[in-house]
Amino acid sequence: MRAKIRETISGWQSRNEIAVFHLLCVLIPILLTDVFVFSFLYRTEEASFQQALESEAMSVRDTLLDQVDSVSRLAAAIYTSRYINDFIQKDFHSGLEYYTAYRGFFEYTLIDLVEGTSGTVFRLYLDNPSVINGAKLQRIERAYGTDWYAYIQESKLPKGLFFGQAKAADGSIQRRMYYFQ
Repeated sequence: MRAKIRETISGWQSRNEIAVFHLLCVLIPILLTDVFVFSFLYRTEEASFQQALESEAMSVRDTLLDQVDSVSRLAAAIYTSRYINDFIQKDFHSGLEYYTAYRGFFEYTLIDLVEGTSGTVFRLYLDNPSVINGAKLQRIERAYGTDWYAYIQESKLPKGLFFGQAKAADGSIQRRMYYFQ
């Protein structure tokens, strides 16, 4: 077999024939191997990157679902509480009467406990003119001109969820969810 190869190679007279042999038997196989290896590495890296993105997306989805669920549970608890409904509709005659009822409101409803365990900060906007604007309870006039209130008015939906952003006092941007019903 070796003799046959030597005979064939010695029979080549020109450098062109050797170059063609070198191209066909050495360079093209090396090139094909390199293409195969690099394409395999590229696909592996792309699949790894895709998996990392999917993992992050699933994490964001789970966090968002948890926050939405927390907000909706808090809203349902507020909406279905007779004590809260009575407090919201009560006509307060003085600031002291309001403050006393306000303290009792948070004492009897345990909303602060729900807020603390879920990490959800809430604010109720009321159309009761006897309510004194505060941290958690505010008159609806405070919401006029905000993007979420405009959305609620335009959509005419009985309830829904709105996502927005607001600038905090320290200049940072805060993401907010507005649940309305």
